[in-house]
Amino acid sequence: MTTLKRELDSLTDLMKGQECYKKYWEKLIIIQQDKELYEKLNEFRKKNVELHYRKQTLKEEASLEKQYHDFLTEDIIQEFLFWEQETLKMLRKIHKQIDEALTLDYSFLEEKIQRRKTAMENKKKIIIEAVILLCVILSVAGIFLFAHDFGFTAYANQPFGTNPDKKTQIVIESGDSVMDVAEELEEKEMISSKYAFWFRSKFSEYDGLMKAGTYEINETMGNDDILAVLTHTGTTE
Repeated sequence: MTTLKRELDSLTDLMKGQECYKKYWEKLIIIQQDKELYEKLNEFRKKNVELHYRKQTLKEEASLEKQYHDFLTEDIIQEFLFWEQETLKMLRKIHKQIDEALTLDYSFLEEKIQRRKTAMENKKKIIIEAVILLCVILSVAGIFLFAHDFGFTAYANQPFGTNPDKKTQIVIESGDSVMDVAEELEEKEMISSKYAFWFRSKFSEYDGLMKAGTYEINETMGNDDILAVLTHTGTTE
């Protein structure tokens, strides 16, 4: 261990003798003489490190640089930050070389790591399946509610409104389809759904019985009431 310590001391002295480390301290000492400048430098470095560990986006990085733009353009600050980066590069290079040169046996951890990996994969699979199931449930519920509402609108004979004085005339020309009539009724706010009206007409005793003519409709009439007028008892002008 004595030999190792001696070699480490030699390595440390060698690192301290590198230009990047000397310049780093040379610039830092100058900055420390200006208390306000030194405090702002540490403020910037702290925010920069926080962004780094949060895996900052380019937008966040640009925002930080914009916030400290005037400060970062000062020569002494630019020089210090440059030599600080060079010193960190040196330390990373040494660490990487030592890490690659020394081989340790971590096989005893492999089973634990594999178990953790499997657990994470299973957890991810469960979450995905739960999301898919939820989507299916919501889709089925949506289809059911749509079908229920559509069926109710088509067959309940519910009026669009409650004002019997709100009336309109519907003109059916020879050759008009049920959908043509339904669209006109919907535009004039006599029915809530042209599709429900069409469906009710097609699958009822009124199918094929609609006659050309002019009819008076009011908003208190439901689908069946309107169809009864258009097929049987309408007043023709």
